[in-house]
Amino acid sequence: MKSFILTVSLFVCLTLGVSNAQPLPDCLDKFGEDKFNSWNNCTHSVGTEGSMWSFIFKNGEAVFGYMDYKDGKYSGAINKEQQRHGNGGFVFDNGDIYSGNWRYDKRYGQGTYTYANRDKYVGEWKDGKMHGQGTYTQASGQKYVYVGEWKNSLLNGQAAIYGPDGIIIKEGIFKDNELVYAQNNELIQSYKIVCEELGFKPKTVDFGNCVLKMMELNKD
Repeated sequence: MKSFILTVSLFVCLTLGVSNAQPLPDCLDKFGEDKFNSWNNCTHSVGTEGSMWSFIFKNGEAVFGYMDYKDGKYSGAINKEQQRHGNGGFVFDNGDIYSGNWRYDKRYGQGTYTYANRDKYVGEWKDGKMHGQGTYTQASGQKYVYVGEWKNSLLNGQAAIYGPDGIIIKEGIFKDNELVYAQNNELIQSYKIVCEELGFKPKTVDFGNCVLKMMELNKD
């Protein structure tokens, strides 16, 4: 824990604009009648029920935290309510790792979730769930790649599924992970030709994203 606080202190000294990048002092040394208002560029740790929460304060507010939760540990930006808010990482006790943006204690915005079995999702989040554009790579056994629009952690909207050989297995409009509308194959082939002419290499994720964009632009 001490080594973590030392490392974070040095990092935050630089990011917060402290001129002399030295380990931050203990906030308790500055505690007085004005309480938190005097806490600036210092650290404070609180132990609760066998866990340790450590904070870095600036101008009287905690801006960075290292916190123990019942399912893992978080290190990153926080708001004044000590919620995970901003950029941060969470290491789950089961081996999963999330690195990215948070909003009011939930995964929100751009982030990467790496599962213990090495599956990985890279993309957008909303209220703690995969939501928006993203790519899910199934790494265990044969490799499958799911690229497209997500909602409530399921494929919803324009998407494509790549098989282990990089060839598209399914593409079209999905609802809750089920393909409900497949694009006309002739149109899809024309989209692929256009994307290849634009310089995208077939059987790559970028190539698939190009095809999906063409599908979206011409779905009406």
